[in-house]
Amino acid sequence: MQNIMRKQLSESELPVGERLELKELKDRLVKENGRAQLYGTSNLAFNDEVSPLGSETTEKLTLDMVTADDKAFRDCEDGRESWDNKLQFMLATIGYAVGLGNVWRFPYLAQKNGGGAFLIPYFIMLAIMGIPVFYLELAVGQRLRKGAIGAWNLISSYMGGIGIASAVVSFNVALYYNTIIAWCIYYLLNSFESPLPWTDCPKDNYPNGTYVNNSECENR
Repeated sequence: MQNIMRKQLSESELPVGERLELKELKDRLVKENGRAQLYGTSNLAFNDEVSPLGSETTEKLTLDMVTADDKAFRDCEDGRESWDNKLQFMLATIGYAVGLGNVWRFPYLAQKNGGGAFLIPYFIMLAIMGIPVFYLELAVGQRLRKGAIGAWNLISSYMGGIGIASAVVSFNVALYYNTIIAWCIYYLLNSFESPLPWTDCPKDNYPNGTYVNNSECENR
């Protein structure tokens, strides 16, 4: 590798033939003929004082790069699906959060556990745990933009099992929820008959042509 002449303010210089080789470089380069010396290269980008492209060109390139980044970000945001308005988002969120448990099971539990008094601890726990955890789920989903399994894996590889457990629980809940929905559809269709099929107790028929009223219905 050829030795290139360099100038410095340090007196520590090692002569090599007709050229000088620096041992160390402590201070700024000395100017020669009004121009700063280069660090062993003809590339003006290594000049510590003057930009080789000029300030106007450099600023233009910087602005172009920022504009390109902003445009790419806006294109990504424009291509992403979003809600038309806040009301649509709220209704969709309520539709996911409120299920059969709230409509069908909650009144039964309220009546069984004290009626109106049951609402006091219910609303307390709703404010302390229910709403904060609900907003936490919304925030994680909006920030990470992944499903239950992918979001927990992204947070920590050790938490991936939480997402899998959530998926398994949702699958098990869907099994008996579908059964209840089937009952609702069955009774809805039969409710258009006159008289209603459940007006009288069902009858247990025997092979000899006799029948008795269903014992379970009679007891009620």
